[in-house]
Amino acid sequence: MCEGPCQGIFWFTCSFAGEEERCDFSETELLALAVPCGEVCTEALPEGFVFNSRKGDAFTHRKTWDLLTKRRKDLRRYAWNYFPRGRVEIRRGKAVIFMNPCILSCEHFREKLVERFHLEGMKVQVAADCSRHYHCHGDERNI
Repeated sequence: MCEGPCQGIFWFTCSFAGEEERCDFSETELLALAVPCGEVCTEALPEGFVFNSRKGDAFTHRKTWDLLTKRRKDLRRYAWNYFPRGRVEIRRGKAVIFMNPCILSCEHFREKLVERFHLEGMKVQVAADCSRHYHCHGDERNI
């Protein structure tokens, strides 16, 4: 889709194991919506997707999940905030990954995001966000 760096949103699917319902990423899938940096034209978007933020230049997890699950029946039983999620932003030539902190325990998460968002050769900063904004199913039990 694009040659250069992309920004956008993502989820890592997981199961929740044990009494504390910790994320188990042994069977994880990266679900991502990546758009070339600087693109605000609809031609850069995957078919059927539209920017849905207030400003109309980005994606929200809640609204995008509905579009994503129209194509994936296996995901329809999950709420938009069930899986750990995050966002990739490009700022001053650097990639910043904001995400639920439990994704840190997902093996090779960084490499998967670098590949999917075409961040090779860029400085990549990971910001594990413990705020309610990125809470997932497992966090709800441990609040």
